[in-house]
Amino acid sequence: MGKKTLGIEKNNKRIDDGTQLMDELFDAAFEYKELKLWKELWDDQIFAVRCRDGTTLYACVMGKNGEYTAIAFYIGAEGLDTMRNMRDSAAFLFLDASERLEIMLCQDCLSCSFDSMDALRPTEKAQLRNYCKRKGRKLRGANACPHLERYLPNHVPWNIREEQDKQHLLEGLRAACTVAKALQERGVEAETLGFFGNPELEGSCPLLVAEDEGWSWQKTELPEEPESFYESPTLTELEAKRLKQRKSRGSWAMGVFLMPRPVVGGGEAAYEPGDEEPYNAPFYPFMLCAIDITSGMSVFHELTSEEGSFRGLMQGVVKAIGKHGCPATIQVQDERTEAFCKAWTGQLGIRLQFQDEIPALEDFKEKVLLFAEKDEGEAEAEILQEISEAMDDPEYLPGLEDEDLMMLCMLAEQVSVPEQFKSKVMKEARRRGLI
Repeated sequence: MGKKTLGIEKNNKRIDDGTQLMDELFDAAFEYKELKLWKELWDDQIFAVRCRDGTTLYACVMGKNGEYTAIAFYIGAEGLDTMRNMRDSAAFLFLDASERLEIMLCQDCLSCSFDSMDALRPTEKAQLRNYCKRKGRKLRGANACPHLERYLPNHVPWNIREEQDKQHLLEGLRAACTVAKALQERGVEAETLGFFGNPELEGSCPLLVAEDEGWSWQKTELPEEPESFYESPTLTELEAKRLKQRKSRGSWAMGVFLMPRPVVGGGEAAYEPGDEEPYNAPFYPFMLCAIDITSGMSVFHELTSEEGSFRGLMQGVVKAIGKHGCPATIQVQDERTEAFCKAWTGQLGIRLQFQDEIPALEDFKEKVLLFAEKDEGEAEAEILQEISEAMDDPEYLPGLEDEDLMMLCMLAEQVSVPEQFKSKVMKEARRRGLI
């Protein structure tokens, strides 16, 4: 559908090039690299950092096995829980692409890793080169460049934008340097200072508390793992009253899953590595889909916006029931989708069934995931082919919603399509008075 720039900054904004805070961040990152804390701690020997504003960070040091040199600071109890989710991956190989991606993208943390200049985004390259030029620092070695990133759940790891995040990462790195110096100066094993392997992330861990003259060493209990919570949105009274009047028919299967293709600009444009760098991190939307169990055909699908609330998916539910009628039964096969459907199906008197497997839903999901993995050109060609075949049915275009028809009009204007395709679409739009 052509190169889109919705929501993308045409002139990349830099993150405080030359400011004192960024200089201090780079100083701390290079000091951490020189001290090589990853040679002393395994990634399950975590410690906590109490920042000056009261925020607690949970530090995970990576690199002792020689594969990936980094340190991540998980923010608060919620961030710690995302670290637990990353570690609880025994069945990782048995999950589909969407489920694996969701585990990999669940993290809520600040990260400092070390990579080549080519691996950095344009904003990062500009910052680092500016810093090195002013400081007279030479970058030597294969992984000489600090790679400072903010990880948000279901977002592409991205440039650190918020001043508070930069301050937290700075304090975390300084605390990590303090740990490294303590281990080196005292010449002791990590366990002597309370750094024990803790793969379950339970019990206690060392805590470094920021003070005026440095850091005090304490111990803290790790927050307990919370129970899983999934959104369960409801219909408004007016929506429920109107939809109850729709005739009850058929059975649907419904599922909510993460789309493995990031988007920008509120979701209007797909993002591919190498595209112009957007200011905010591209995000991965969730898709809600409904499949007619008898025919195996898609009833509707809806995507979440950047803020990620499932409440926004209800507009797809309302529109679909208004158009197709109210299903007598809805089948689901996972807890998240069950929670999403529980409240509003109760409002409408729809029977909600949990099934271990729903073949029609699995087939649809597999097709969507395969499509999402294609590059933009392949995806466009496949969409055009499917639409062209559907237009052989004289009822196809008249049956489209106005907004879907206008999307086809935009497609016909932006992309090279057969003249017959464009003529049919525009004719239907003119008939409705849309153009």
